[in-house]
Amino acid sequence: MLLESLSATLLIVTIISLRLVFLVWKIHKERQTKRTVGTGQSELENASIMVVLGSGGHTKEMITFLEVVGKRFSPRYYVVAETDKFSIEKLTRLQQQRNDENHEIYKIPRSREVRQSYLSAVLTTIKAFICTVPIVMQKKPDILLCNGPGTCIPVCIACFLSRVFFVSNTKLVYVESICRVTTLSLSGKLLYNFADSFIVQWPDLVSKFPKANYIGRLM
Repeated sequence: MLLESLSATLLIVTIISLRLVFLVWKIHKERQTKRTVGTGQSELENASIMVVLGSGGHTKEMITFLEVVGKRFSPRYYVVAETDKFSIEKLTRLQQQRNDENHEIYKIPRSREVRQSYLSAVLTTIKAFICTVPIVMQKKPDILLCNGPGTCIPVCIACFLSRVFFVSNTKLVYVESICRVTTLSLSGKLLYNFADSFIVQWPDLVSKFPKANYIGRLM
């Protein structure tokens, strides 16, 4: 009985590992063939999108980007940290200006507070991930858009795992902050190999990270 259980466990782990390797390989292959933003846009005109808002500068950059995108994607799901009142206020104002009701806002625990140690941040990130999973499972967004706040990590993990287990096929679009001129942020380094589209705003970053897409400054 024990041997059978171990064999079954090993088989499951092997299948999941192979699926994970296949997804990463597929992402890298597609990124090599789609070097410019805009490839396949027509296919995504009516796609649903989940947007992760951070705090401060991250939110300001994302709001600017959303103003450019307009109402192209629908419906829109916004994920913010429950203690991030700034992002909620900015987002509410944007949606009121658009007179847009086709959106939903979800609040999750913050992954990492300012000056919080990385060790304790592991626990808070796990908590945020647990709260994020039901949202991702229910909404199954076509696109996940984020630009580097710590809040995006559990959301990205949840979306990627949903692909591993065939729950959804969410494409991750990561836009590195304009403040990152010569090196990636911690979030960028973690997501570089997993994002379907990795966008940077400075040309120097492409020489160091050749799988990234440089499209100029978005602000």
